[in-house]
Amino acid sequence: TMFNLSPPADEHEVCQLGTLDLSNVGDELRRVYSDGSGGAYSSIPQLRRCGWSWVLIGPKEDLIFARYSPLEGPLQTVPRSELAAVIDILGHMPCGLALEITLDARTVQRTASKIHALDRIDKAKAEGHPALFSDNGDLWADFLQALQQRTATTSFVWCKSHATHLQLWSGFISRVAFIGNTYADAFAGQAAAMHQTTDEDKASFDIIMGR
Repeated sequence: TMFNLSPPADEHEVCQLGTLDLSNVGDELRRVYSDGSGGAYSSIPQLRRCGWSWVLIGPKEDLIFARYSPLEGPLQTVPRSELAAVIDILGHMPCGLALEITLDARTVQRTASKIHALDRIDKAKAEGHPALFSDNGDLWADFLQALQQRTATTSFVWCKSHATHLQLWSGFISRVAFIGNTYADAFAGQAAAMHQTTDEDKASFDIIMGR
């Protein structure tokens, strides 16, 4: 006997921690770190429920703001959650504030940088980038639209995920990037946990796969 898994929701409320105070915008507000999580069953596509987050780190390397949410829609993949976080940053932060977005998804970082570079030279080429016609083309289209609303400098930087103490001490990853990525990873995991597959559905899935 087959069973029906509860589908991922099409909409989720975005959670916030702290207040985004832009009355005295300083360089610290350019330090934005984002991440995505595949949740408890990341390796099982049928059960995977993802989450995303982004955080702002202050001048004293302290957490000053965070936004996080489960990934919406039926396609639950980590790349989509990583991209959803970046799109939320672009839409939530003031378009005139220079941003440096740091993420540990190298493919997303490279593609975002390439599309951004093309958009500054030739918008038609940016709109024709293969990513916009891929499985995640809907999100890349949203990304480009949000990017084109910005008037200030935007850059996308890669950092090592789950860096070791040795990598931190050696300078392979900066202290603030280590802190920002760790916070973003934690909030993305918390967001994914908000809509995980139930224990009952997991048990039923295991029985059917066992058969």
